[in-house]
Amino acid sequence: MAYFRAHTQKAHTPAFSEDAEALLDAQDMEDSFQEAEGSSWDWEEEAEEREAQRDRYRLFHGATDFFSAVVGTVCILILIAFIVSLLSWVQSDLTQSFSLLGNI
Repeated sequence: MAYFRAHTQKAHTPAFSEDAEALLDAQDMEDSFQEAEGSSWDWEEEAEEREAQRDRYRLFHGATDFFSAVVGTVCILILIAFIVSLLSWVQSDLTQSFSLLGNI
């Protein structure tokens, strides 16, 4: 079976060495400590901002739900109008076809 050959797999080598990853983690931790020390971290303010963001998100989704329901209703009404138009055309066509057949 020429299509199925066993390939030797190389050991996975990480993109960064362990030293580089440790250095990046240490820098991230140092940055977060500096941010916390440099400014007065207000957990309540952050919680209020998150709650306000959730409220805006809920309002946006509520509005999109409302508009999608309106658009769906309009589409249904248009389709009903198409069906009524089709049925009236079929009725008039059948009437005309039978009247032509009656004259033969």
